[in-house]
Amino acid sequence: MLQGKVRSKFYAKISKNVVILGATGSIGNSTLSVIEHNPQQYAAFALVGGSNVDAMFEKCVKFRPHFAALADENAAKILREKLIAHQNSNPVLAGQQAICELSAHPRCRYGHGGNCWCGRFITNVIGRASGKKSVAGE
Repeated sequence: MLQGKVRSKFYAKISKNVVILGATGSIGNSTLSVIEHNPQQYAAFALVGGSNVDAMFEKCVKFRPHFAALADENAAKILREKLIAHQNSNPVLAGQQAICELSAHPRCRYGHGGNCWCGRFITNVIGRASGKKSVAGE
């Protein structure tokens, strides 16, 4: 479903595209700091969170990931509206199915699951099943 939506050749050229589950938490912030300081090596391909619209909005504006996703569908709708009003065209996905699809996206090489068991589980099980390297819990 998501394979045809990659909008930029930039993400194809970066050798380490990262999906960050729990992007609005402390470990997600640390991971984004590494990405920010190593832009030639890493790209925040997708940012995933639960329901924190304001924190996800700030990260989407700053890192311009190819995808953003929130588990809470109402929060995702609000985020989508805020990004459109800010003239930011980041696709915003919602729900667990979208999060699972992002974890296995073929353009992403790495996944990071943050500090929650759900993020680590999704990153490890789905990501590794699709050949991704995981930094969650390692």
